[in-house]
Amino acid sequence: MSESLPVRAPIYVRHFGKLVDLTLAAITVVVFVAAALATFVQSPWDGAIQLALVLAVLVLFRRRRPMFVLLLSVAAIFVYHLAGWSPAGWIWPASVAYFTAAATSRVGRRCRAAMARSAAVPWTTPC
Repeated sequence: MSESLPVRAPIYVRHFGKLVDLTLAAITVVVFVAAALATFVQSPWDGAIQLALVLAVLVLFRRRRPMFVLLLSVAAIFVYHLAGWSPAGWIWPASVAYFTAAATSRVGRRCRAAMARSAAVPWTTPC
């Protein structure tokens, strides 16, 4: 007759994923701009800060679309390097997206299937 109400988890537990994403986005901006300044970029406003903000926004969407975020992160870093704004090589934003994509079950299954197929096919050298 008297049913107890279900106990809700504390707010920090319910929103832990969002807090982690916000923390990773903030770390991305700080580290990216700091690395740009450490490599003696004349003005970080020429592209480093804008790219840091774009990569931070991509990190916020990494749980919903991991492969899309990975591809856009890598493409943004390539464009940044091809433009010649900085000689430094940053792997942090792409590594966050790569880890998330690799941890996704669909991607993991596809990678394992591709590796199994490539292992099943005998490697031959053309004569």
